[in-house]
Amino acid sequence: MGFIYIWAMNKFLFSIGFLFPVFLQAQSNIPCSSFCVTEVTLDSTNEVWNVNVDFAGTTNDFINYPYVAWMINAAGDTVATGQLEYFGQIGGTSQIYHPNVLSGDFTEGQIYFVYDQDTCVLDFPCATAGVPYTSKWDMAVVVLAEGWQWNCAEMITDIVLYNAVGAHIGNWASTNFIPFQGMPAGTYFYAATVGQRKLSGKLIRP
Repeated sequence: MGFIYIWAMNKFLFSIGFLFPVFLQAQSNIPCSSFCVTEVTLDSTNEVWNVNVDFAGTTNDFINYPYVAWMINAAGDTVATGQLEYFGQIGGTSQIYHPNVLSGDFTEGQIYFVYDQDTCVLDFPCATAGVPYTSKWDMAVVVLAEGWQWNCAEMITDIVLYNAVGAHIGNWASTNFIPFQGMPAGTYFYAATVGQRKLSGKLIRP
C-alpha cells in the first residue's frame, strides 16, 4: 500500500514539474509598468466605456489577446466588465478598449487589463504616459483591389505589419501603401510612424 502511495505521489509531482515550466513560459515578458491608461470616456449610446491604453515599447514588442476585464471605481464598485476584443497590441502604440457599462460612476479607480496569461491592475488617472503618440491623429485606411492605402497628408515614415497571431510580416518605409502580394486573406495589425507620432490599428485582407 505504501509503495503504491509513493508511486502515485511521484507521478503527480512529475506531472506538476512537467506542466509548471510550460505555465511559466506562457507568461508574458512585458511588465505591467509598460501600460498606462491615459483616458476613460463613457459612450452612453453604445453602452460601453472607451478606455485608452498606452503600451510603451518598440514595434518588436507584442501582447496577445488584450482586453479590459473590469473597471473598479474609487468606491470599490464594479462599473464595467469586458471580454476579448483584439488579437493583439503592438509596442509604442495606443489602443482603445470597450468594456460594457454596468454603471456610469467612474472618474478614477482601477482598470484590470488582461493579456497573454497576465492581469495588470492599472490606476486611472495614470501618472505618466509612456508612449509618444497622438491618439486623435486621423489616418484612415482604404482597402483597394491591390492593397491598403493610408489617406493622410504626410508621408508615413515606417509601417510595421503583423498577422493575427503576432508574427512579423514586414516593414515598409516612406510609403502610404502596402500591397497584398503574398498575403493570404485574414486579419492583420499595423503600427505606423510619422515623425514622433505613432498609431496602430487592425486591417482586413479580403
